Formats: sequence, structure tokens, C-alpha cells
Amino acid sequence: KPTQEPQVFMQASLQRASLVYSLSLPALLGIISSLAMMFVVQYAYAGAALALSALLFVGLLLFGPPTAWGDVSQALIFYQVRKFLLRLDVRKSHIKFWRPQILLLVANPRSAYTIIDFINDLKKGGLYVLGHVIKGSFDKKFTNKQKELLPIWLNLIDSAKVKAFAEITVSPSFRLGAQSLLMTTGLGGMKPNTLAVGFYSGDLPLNCLYHCEQALRRIPKAIRIIFKDDTLIKFNNVQISLPQLRTTSEEQTTTPEEYCQVLT
Repeated sequence: KPTQEPQVFMQASLQRASLVYSLSLPALLGIISSLAMMFVVQYAYAGAALALSALLFVGLLLFGPPTAWGDVSQALIFYQVRKFLLRLDVRKSHIKFWRPQILLLVANPRSAYTIIDFINDLKKGGLYVLGHVIKGSFDKKFTNKQKELLPIWLNLIDSAKVKAFAEITVSPSFRLGAQSLLMTTGLGGMKPNTLAVGFYSGDLPLNCLYHCEQALRRIPKAIRIIFKDDTLIKFNNVQISLPQLRTTSEEQTTTPEEYCQVLT
């Protein structure tokens, strides 16, 4: 007879084996009573022990060496976000709870930093997505380019201190790429309801990233060292990795017709 392989049911990575005779309330009472007995027996040593433990925790959190075995907080965040996204039902939405959830189409962040910062203030607690369209065929060359650009855009978001997501797509035209981003961006009840684009201009673009650099350099160097703030290093890498601005009008890839088609 053919043997059937046992089925393996994948559960959440956060679940652990539970003890049958373990109750949370007695365990909490045990912790509280142990702490109380510490202070009853010797309050000075108990306070010193707790203070030393807190100092060790803060010291390891701020000055601990980087680890290579992954961040457990990402698994916790994933579990919680998935749980609450399932509760966010689009069928229960109401006009009085409406908020702007904006998809901003960006050609090059070097010239669009000011509008990125403006839309970040405009979203007012809503969803904010930076979208970019790579014009080309969906082949290995352009998909690899998309994978290379995504970490650069994420570092730009960290450097600019904006609360946004980044979405990059490959499409044969700007209009089809904008439609793809508008229809597929988001998850569950968190989907864009507003499309924002900059004004079309045939003039040569200006580099506006120096505004971001000025804001980062206002942070004292001592503060960056103490809190291990590598935002300025990320920003310098972003400046090196981002595509350069066009220097001639012939390099402009989007035509006025495509721009108007996106708006209609």
C-alpha cells in the first residue's frame, strides 16, 4: 500500500509549547511577592540590583555590538500587523473616518525631495507610498534593476524621516506603470485613495537633496555617536547610488501625452 506522508501544519513562529498546569495570575503574584520579599529582606541591595539590571539592559540596547542572527522584533511585528490588518475590514469603512492615503509618483528623488516632504505633512496619519515606474520590458535586466533600487529608496525614506513605503514597478509605459501601482499597492484596508504627481516641466530639474542633508547635519555629532545614528552614512550612500538628474531635454522619458493620460 502506498504510504501517506504525515501532514505538517505550519503555525506561527511565536507559538511555544504551553504548560497545562501553568496559570498567568499565580505566576504574576509570584513575581510580585518575590520582588516584595527582596525589599523586605534588604531594600538597599534589592534597589541596587534592579538599578544595575536596568543599566545593563539600556547599555546593551544602545552600545551592544550588531548581531547576525536576525531581529526577533521583526517576527513579533509581522504577527501583530497581520492580525490587525485582518481586522481592518474595508466593508466597515465610513466617510467620517476617511483619511488621505496617498500614492506619490516620483521620477527621481533628487529633484522631488521637497514634494516628498510636503506630502508627508499632508497625509496626516494616513498611508503614504512613494511609487516609481521603470520604463522597460519585464525581463531579467529590469527586474534586477528594480531589486537594486528598492533598498536605495528605503534608505532614502529613513534619511528623509518620512513615514512612507516604497513601491517600484517595471512597465512599458508610464501610464500603465501608474495604473499598476494604483491598483496593486497596499494590503487589505490600507490601499491608496489619492494619486499625487508633480507638475510636468520641460526645464532641467534641480537637485533638492541638499535640504535633507542640511537637516541631518543639524544633529550634533555627539548625539549620533551615542545613539549609533547612521542616518547620515545612509544618506551619503543614497546620494551615490541614485540616478543622476538629466542634463538635456532629450533625456526626458515621459511625454506630455503620457502625463495627461495618467491624470485622466
